[in-house]
Amino acid sequence: MAAKDEVMPVEMQLIQPAPVARDENGWWCHPGIPDFGGTEDPAPLKAWAAEQGLELKTWDMDSDLIEHPYFDGADHCNGWEPQSPGPEWFLMGIFDTEEGPHVQWARRVQPVECSHIWVKASNRGTGTGDICQACLQVRP
Repeated sequence: MAAKDEVMPVEMQLIQPAPVARDENGWWCHPGIPDFGGTEDPAPLKAWAAEQGLELKTWDMDSDLIEHPYFDGADHCNGWEPQSPGPEWFLMGIFDTEEGPHVQWARRVQPVECSHIWVKASNRGTGTGDICQACLQVRP
């Protein structure tokens, strides 16, 4: 039991893959990403990702598509279906930025104590072998 003024440590919740339901304009943000106070400074996100043991991979829509209505002034990214970089990656979001639409993927790269809940990777649409539902470790 904690003393009156003692702060109990808070167990960090590791972000996990989430179902993706893009809005009517094609945007989506993982519900597990903290707010960070509305800042556009990437430093808090990068620090949080490091605490989470995540590697992030991001690219712009114009890396995938030559033509899209967005490039002509539309404010949607419908029709852009960015592909995962691999089976261990999960979607963090499809965002509208000053540079245009971009996608961000994440994968856990730092070891995390895990009791492994193995599922067939093909059940998640990510190929063959097994993948841990908790830490996303892949095994052949």
